[in-house]
Amino acid sequence: MGLFTFQSYAQVSSLFYAFVIAFYGMIFGILAKFSFGRVLLEKFPGLFSAGAVSKDGPKREVAENTNFVKRSIKLNNKILILAFL
Repeated sequence: MGLFTFQSYAQVSSLFYAFVIAFYGMIFGILAKFSFGRVLLEKFPGLFSAGAVSKDGPKREVAENTNFVKRSIKLNNKILILAFL
């Protein structure tokens, strides 16, 4: 095992949404592998993120009302970092 190990977990509300996320991930992975695909991802971020990302960034009111909490916990000589939106 390497010096740094990263694991992430996500919870979705249904199996359908899990498949949708997996599908988007596969498309993103395929596009990111090739230079032409990276150009498309950079040129049209809203299209490939279902509107979640834009070149303009978040609107001011959305950014001001966003909370982010990070907690670090040491457990069995390992540091766990928990992040919440």
